[in-house]
Parts: sequence; C-alpha cells; structure tokens
Amino acid sequence: YVSFVRTAQVLGVLDDKECDYAKAVGEFFEGACAPGAQDASHALGQSNYNVTNLCSLCKSPNAASNFTCGWDHSNNLYFGNNGSLSCLANNDADVIFVETTNITDYLSALNLQGSQFRAICSNNTLALQNGVNVDDNCLLAYVVDSEVLTRRQDEAYNSISTLLDTLEKYFGYAASSGTQHVNMEIFSSFDGTRDLLFKNTAVGFSEPTRATTNQPAKNYIELFSHLQACTGAGNNIPVPGLANRSFYSVLTLILSALLTRFIVY
Repeated sequence: YVSFVRTAQVLGVLDDKECDYAKAVGEFFEGACAPGAQDASHALGQSNYNVTNLCSLCKSPNAASNFTCGWDHSNNLYFGNNGSLSCLANNDADVIFVETTNITDYLSALNLQGSQFRAICSNNTLALQNGVNVDDNCLLAYVVDSEVLTRRQDEAYNSISTLLDTLEKYFGYAASSGTQHVNMEIFSSFDGTRDLLFKNTAVGFSEPTRATTNQPAKNYIELFSHLQACTGAGNNIPVPGLANRSFYSVLTLILSALLTRFIVY
C-alpha cells in the first residue's frame, strides 16, 4: 500500500503533498480490495474519506454476504498474497500489489504460471520478460518487512535495545563459538516451529536510521519518510491491497518486494 503510494507520488501520478493516503488511493482507483481499510486499527492516519470503494472488490466467504473488508483470511477471500492472486485470476481486478516472497508457491496453489504475468516496474516500464522473478531495481520497494516496535519516548527503549543487541550477540547467526552459551539461534526454527520469536528469514537487528549500511533497511526508512512527516505514523504497517481502474486493463501484475533480511527496531 505504502510502496504504491510513494512510487505514484514520485512519478507524479498522486499528489506528493497529499497526506491522506486512503483519500489519495480511493480517488485514483474506481474500485479496490484493501482488507482492513474500514478498520481504524489499520488506518495510516486520520481521514474523513469514505473508504467504501477501497473494499468494493472484496468478497466474503459467506454466500449470504457479498461485501466484506475483513482483515483476515477467514472473512475476506481476497486477503493476503494468495487472495490478491485469486482476485486477479477471477478477473475482479486489473492490477494487484503483492510480495514476491514465496509467490511461486501461491501461484502453484492456484494452478497459475508465473509466465502468465508481467511486472510493471517502479519507473513505469514493463519488466524485460514475463514472470515473477524481477530485478530489485524493478520492484516498487525492496525493504525489510519486520520491525520491533516501542512507544515513542518509551523509558524502556534503551533497555530494550540493549536486550536485543545482547540476544543477537549470544544467540544470533553472528555469535562466535566462544560467546554462544547454548547451541540456539533465535532466528531459526525451534522443534520444527518456524517464525517462533522472529521470522526465519531474518538474519539480525539494525537501528532505524538512514545511516545504516544495509540497503533494504535504508529503503524502508526512506519509504516511510513522507508518511512520517505527514502524520507521525511512519512505523505503521502497510496494508496490502488490490486495485481496479479501467485504463489498467492492459496491465497484469505489479510486484512489491518486502524481503525480510533483518528485524528493524
């Protein structure tokens, strides 16, 4: 959601001075499915915009109710990456925004082939070839998608930061044999359970600063800079969505990579 908005602002498709993201997207698309758009807990800031059209393409698994905007897979058939792909496959949308992580698994589950799609790159050009494996420079966003959050000005912030640094030192992938107390890596599966404490795709921690040397983390901070300046809500989590507009009928798939390389805190 935020990846699309920021890219569209940079390209001049959306007003870069508009801080109401729901209004900006809702007025641009004739119809969409952005699960949770009507849920205040998933809002990206204060908005008086009627977000009904951001849910107009969503479908409920309950045959008695065609309309939903539920923020979960049990209440919204078009929730998440698999739901987004289903929406596109069912011709209910002309363009979707998805993560590229494990996208081939979602396609396989829906009996779809990656070659059926072609990405629209962030510079408004088509990817060189059909498929879902695209260059990082083509992606709408190449960022981390996980973070550890605290309240602003929380008195425990420094203590939490120290705790996480210590956990990584002794139990992270970089822990040397001389410092590791037990043979346990906090970013790995435990007893067959994945993503127990942190996502298995995470490899470490990094401070949320533009000075970081990790490019995905730096991209993440810059991605939310406009939202942060507008609303002070830069740590909100983007809402995945689907969109439909008549002149997008020739488009197929826009990919947004939210690849977790490490946890941001």
